[in-house]
Amino acid sequence: MPLFLTVVKDTSPLLVYSSSWQAGLSETDGSLDQYTQSSFTDTQVQGSSVTFRFYGSFVGVYGAKRGNHGNYQVSLDGTITPTLNGESNPALFNQTLFSQGMPLGFHNLTVANKQNSFFDIDYVAFDTTVGLDNEPLVINAYQDSHPAFSYTPPSAWYTAPNNVGTFSGGSGQVCIRHIDIPSDAIALYGPVGPNVSTSYAVRVDNGSPTTFSASKQFYRPQQILFYAGNLGPGQHTLQVQVGESSTGEFAIDYANVFSAPSLGGSFLSANVLPESNHLPSGTVAALAITTTLAILSSLLALYLFWRQRRGLLHYGLKDSLKSTISLEDPRPYPFTVTPTTENNLAVQSTMARYVSNSTSPKPYPLTTKTNVTSPPSFVGSPIDANSNVNLNTAPAPVPQVPQAGSNNGQESLASRNEKGRVALNSPQRYNSPQSLGAGLSTPYHNPPPEYSYDR
Repeated sequence: MPLFLTVVKDTSPLLVYSSSWQAGLSETDGSLDQYTQSSFTDTQVQGSSVTFRFYGSFVGVYGAKRGNHGNYQVSLDGTITPTLNGESNPALFNQTLFSQGMPLGFHNLTVANKQNSFFDIDYVAFDTTVGLDNEPLVINAYQDSHPAFSYTPPSAWYTAPNNVGTFSGGSGQVCIRHIDIPSDAIALYGPVGPNVSTSYAVRVDNGSPTTFSASKQFYRPQQILFYAGNLGPGQHTLQVQVGESSTGEFAIDYANVFSAPSLGGSFLSANVLPESNHLPSGTVAALAITTTLAILSSLLALYLFWRQRRGLLHYGLKDSLKSTISLEDPRPYPFTVTPTTENNLAVQSTMARYVSNSTSPKPYPLTTKTNVTSPPSFVGSPIDANSNVNLNTAPAPVPQVPQAGSNNGQESLASRNEKGRVALNSPQRYNSPQSLGAGLSTPYHNPPPEYSYDR
């Protein structure tokens, strides 16, 4: 026979607790995350118990063994086990507190705390089988919107229960009446919490109803609200009725149906669609917003990529132009000439200044005494009458001196000019009367020699 394991979390309504049990809190227990789904239910009152009824061939109880835990005892179908101890230091989590195999059938399990110390439940698991040996297990999941579900009266149910986003498939129904399915076992899933129905009754076919409560301290989605096994071959009807005095909302998420080929079970066809195959309006709006943001993000990314590429090309061209000039290149130095070239340039400059007729007098710059106390304030300004600076006129031109090698010294300057040669006056020495300035003066050498050339 196909064998499968079903896990019942501590918050499932299938686990019926006596008084003095509470949910584990992160505020008082820093090890909450060590439990599956960060959830456990505990007690520290002696005599507190939890009961579980199931159809199967194996059952296990799982929780923690910690330093503040004590003794507990288990009863299976009326048989009480020896006292067990849950104390451990260091703490151990996801531990097997009790496990036992038994013949396939209906069984009752009760676990009781035997001391005023802590005892907690993380989850309970059990094995069960369907069908015959050597045949596959068929499991089908029926969403709340599947045609197999029938909701009556229409005014008693709606499709948007609280926290519908935590439901399988994002949808759920409330106040269902019955579901017709071919199965040998069925598990009905939905939420539990502080605002969920305090009383609902479930009946399979024409059997007696069983009452449960989905009211818990904290909200937990996708919990097993009901389980039934050994239903036999053929169609079966599951009826759920909310109690008249119940407070809170009762919601259905989905149902898992277990069967085998020998029991008439088969996998659901892909083309079998629920009658109401639409998404809730909130989900549609969320999808639309998400899609719009994704498109805008893509456009922004493309724009930024384009800008970056354009900037790289633009500045890359600039850099390539700038790269031809290196900061390490040698700097230009001042222009210099050799002494010979400098003298030639001086001669050419003097010739350019003195280009007038060779017989005309050439002015010389004025020379002043070196001990002048009050020079003119600017070039061309009148000289103060009290100044001791005396200015004399420039001396008369120096007569031309015949050069060596001339025709007995009789060759004239004009004849020399006609030959296109430059004539240099002989150096002369000026005496005191020819000096510029007042009082004693020091003999001065000639001003720069005069040149004449053929114009």
